[in-house]
Amino acid sequence: MKLLFSKQIVSLLAACGLILSLAGLAASCGDPDVLDDINERDASSRSTKPGDPADEDAGETDVGETDAEQPETGGGDNEPAESGPCPDKQELRCGKCVPTRCKADTDCNPGSVCRRDGTCVFGVTVCADDTACEPGQICAEGIGGAKGCTRKACSGPADCTDGTACFAGYCLRGLPCAADKGCEGKGACLVDQSRCIDTRDACKDACPAGQVKVIKDPAKTLTAECPKLECECLALPPLPTGDIGLWSDSAVLPDGSVIASSYNQLYGDLLVVKFAGPGLAKAADAVFVDGFPANGVLAGDPKGPRKGVSEAGDNVGEYSSIAVDKNGGVHIAYYDRTNGDLKYARGSGDTWSVHAVDSEGDTGVMPDITIGPDGFPRIAYFMAKSADGKATAVKFATASKADPSGSADWQIQPIEEGPWTEIKKPNGYYDGVGLYPSLVFHPSGNPVVCYYDNTTKDAAKNIGAGNLKIARSDGSNWIVTLLDGQDAKGADTGDVGAWCSVAVNDKGEILVAYEDLTREDLKFINVTANKSVVVDNGSNPGLNALAGADTSMAFDGGKIVIVYQDASKNDLVMATSNDGATWGKKIIRDQGAWGYFNRVNLKDGKAWITSTRLTYKDVDTFVNEFELISETP
Repeated sequence: MKLLFSKQIVSLLAACGLILSLAGLAASCGDPDVLDDINERDASSRSTKPGDPADEDAGETDVGETDAEQPETGGGDNEPAESGPCPDKQELRCGKCVPTRCKADTDCNPGSVCRRDGTCVFGVTVCADDTACEPGQICAEGIGGAKGCTRKACSGPADCTDGTACFAGYCLRGLPCAADKGCEGKGACLVDQSRCIDTRDACKDACPAGQVKVIKDPAKTLTAECPKLECECLALPPLPTGDIGLWSDSAVLPDGSVIASSYNQLYGDLLVVKFAGPGLAKAADAVFVDGFPANGVLAGDPKGPRKGVSEAGDNVGEYSSIAVDKNGGVHIAYYDRTNGDLKYARGSGDTWSVHAVDSEGDTGVMPDITIGPDGFPRIAYFMAKSADGKATAVKFATASKADPSGSADWQIQPIEEGPWTEIKKPNGYYDGVGLYPSLVFHPSGNPVVCYYDNTTKDAAKNIGAGNLKIARSDGSNWIVTLLDGQDAKGADTGDVGAWCSVAVNDKGEILVAYEDLTREDLKFINVTANKSVVVDNGSNPGLNALAGADTSMAFDGGKIVIVYQDASKNDLVMATSNDGATWGKKIIRDQGAWGYFNRVNLKDGKAWITSTRLTYKDVDTFVNEFELISETP
C-alpha cells in the first residue's frame, strides 16, 4: 500500500465497503495486484514542482484522461440511497450512489481524482521516507501501513520548524495553494495537499484580501458527508523573516532600550529590530523598512514580514548606520546596491519614509550617520566610483532640517577625492579614498571624520601603503591630516587605518581606534595629544594575529571602550582604558565566529554592545545570530 490519508480521515472510514473507489484502502479491501498496478501509475503520473518560489510546498497532480475502452458507466445521476448499501457495482460518493468506476474527476469526491483505470484516488505522493517528499512535507504512515507525503500537523507555531508556519492545522512554507494563487475563483484550498478543489455548490463567498479560503474539515471530502463541506477564510501565514544582523548598527533610545538596523540577505532588504533587553534578536521584533515592492502580490499575512509581499525589490540595506535624536526619532543611512545610491530612512514602528540622498556614480558605501548639535542628521560615506568612472571620494551630506523628505533637503560636500583604478578586489573589497568613514562632532560644533585611504597601495601585489587620515571642518572647508601610514619623509610605514572609529573625550580631545593590517594589531591614537599605543597585538602574535577588525569605540564618564574582533580566533573582545595609555581586555564571546558588525554604545555606566555570530552552511550561505550584550566597562 502506498497512498496516505490524514489521521482525521481514519476515524471516518468505519467500513471498507463505503470507499471502495479509493486507492488508499488496506490491501484486504481490494485485489492487491490491481492496487499495485494502480499505485505504480499514480506514482508515474504525478507531476510536482518543488521549489516554486511562491510556495516550495506547492505541487500539481497530473491526471490522465479517461480510458476510451472503459465501459460506459455514467457518473453521479442516481438518487441518494435511503438506507443500506448501494446497489451492486455502485458506491456512495458525496451522498449519491454512483458507478464504482469513474469517468471524470466530477464523479469523485472533492479532493479525489479519477485515474485512467476508473478509480477515484486521494491526491498524495507515495514515498518511502521524507527524502521523497517536497520541502516542508513529511512521509507518514496511513491506512494499512501505506506511506505518503503530507504536511506535518500542528496546533501552534512551536510545532513548525525549518521556515514553515502553522496554518489551518498544518505546517506550510509560503502561500497555501500557491500554484493557483490561493484558489482565487477555483474553489477552496485543501491544506494538507496544498491544492485547490472544486467545492461544488458549497463555499461560494469570496474572501477579503490577505485571506485564503480553505476547507474547514478536509476529512469530509472523502466521505458521504461531502455535500456538507464548510469553508473558512483564514489570514495568510506570515512570510519567513530570514536573517538578522548583517551590516548591522545600533543606538540607544531615550527610554534606555536599544534599536538596531540590519541588512536582510533573504530578500535584500533593510530592517530594524528593537531589543527589549540583552539577548538574541527575535524575528517577531523585526520590521522591514525598505526593499519590498509597495504594491506587490500578497503571498503572506499583510500584518507580517514585508507586509506579506514576497516579490523581490531593490537590493538595499547593506552597510546600515543608525542614529537617534534627542526626541527619540530614528534615522538610518544605508547603501542601495541596485541603484548605487546613498539612501536615508526615518520613522518608527511600521511607518517609515525613505529616499535617496546622493545618486552620483556608485555612492553611499559604508555610511556613518550622526545627529548634529542642531538636531539635523549628517552622513559621512564612501563614493566607490564617480559618474565619469575616474574617481573615488569620501563625502559628507548635511540635512537642511531635522526630518528631510527628499534629496533636495541635503547638501553634498566632497571631503577628499582620489583616483579610481581597475584592481582585482579579493572578497569584494573596495579600493579608494574614504573607506570605513567614522563621524563625530567636536564640542566646537564642527564635524570630524576619520577614514582609510588605500589608493597608494601596490596595485600589482595588492599589498601595503594604506593610510589613516582624519578630516576636520572649520564650518565651510575640510582640513585633511595624515595620521599614520607614512613617516615624515613620506615613506610607507605599513598598511594602516582600516575599521577606524573616532570619538571625543570630555577634554575635547579627538580619539581614533583602527587596525594596523601590516602588523595585525589594534591601535589607538589621541590625535590632539599626538600619542599612540598598541591596544592588542592579537592572540597569536607573529602568526595570523589579526586584532582590530570591525572596530567600534565610544567615550563616556571618563571611560574609553573599544569592541572589536580578534580574527585569529573569531572572538568578540572589549578593551577599556581611563587614560588611553593603559588598556585592559576581556573576551566577550568566543564560542563560534563572533565579532562581526560590532557597535558599542555607552549609557548609564553600561556598555551596550551589538555583535553578530556567523555560521556557514556552505561556501556561499551562512546563518547568523544577532545579540545585544550588556557589559560593565
